[in-house]
Amino acid sequence: IPWETMAFPVVSEALRRYVADAKNGEFPVHLASLPDRPLFE
Repeated sequence: IPWETMAFPVVSEALRRYVADAKNGEFPVHLASLPDRPLFE
């Protein structure tokens, strides 16, 4: 997965957590605040 090219940071964070949770076989609820980043670099 090209993490750094995802359009929205929340998508890559959610997918990273999902992959980690799937390895553990558990799917807890996650709460987080994501920092702002520029839309275009």
